[in-house]
Amino acid sequence: MNLRKEQNMSELDEFRRRNRENAITDPEEILRIIRKTADPNAAPYRLELFYDPNTKTILLQGNQAGLESLRDAIAVLTEPETASGSHWHYDSGSGLTKNDVDLIIQRVGDNDTGTHTIDK
Repeated sequence: MNLRKEQNMSELDEFRRRNRENAITDPEEILRIIRKTADPNAAPYRLELFYDPNTKTILLQGNQAGLESLRDAIAVLTEPETASGSHWHYDSGSGLTKNDVDLIIQRVGDNDTGTHTIDK
């Protein structure tokens, strides 16, 4: 492995280590944070992701609040100081109200990969 690849892997390993250290994994703590920040007067939230394997089509649909959430997630990822590998998860437990598949939105650089990859 050349020096540049070793350096990139080292940076990726460091990013993954920091991400693990800062992750909140306790379900009770996650619920406490959600309840603390939830606005009972907020508009209903709806964001759905469906996949049709026959047409190979992905349908992402949502109401105003759901699409604003998606917009805000993308806005954070487009900030210049946002690191490559930063990402948002949208799944049945976090962000999607209905789904056939999960969604990860990830920032990458021009020549690198993020923490999530799919072999193609």
